Amino acid sequence: MIDCRVRIKVVEWQDRSFVAALDGALGEALMSGLDPDARQVAERVQGALRASGYPRSRIAYERTAADVLAGIAYWTVWRDAPVDHAA
Repeated sequence: MIDCRVRIKVVEWQDRSFVAALDGALGEALMSGLDPDARQVAERVQGALRASGYPRSRIAYERTAADVLAGIAYWTVWRDAPVDHAA
């Protein structure tokens, strides 16, 4: 069995309410039975953050082949993600 880990960088870490919302959403997503390092967990957490009052929150999910073998996923989490005007 591979030990799965998620390393999270929170851009607005000083906002304690946002960090608490992230922690709660992550806990609920992990209770769903998905692998902790699965992209679906990041998507579920992002949806929960947006539904709980952070509509511009965003999670960037990154994982290389080496990360898969090591059981690691990297997230960068924004409370107020930069607006992409090109989209």
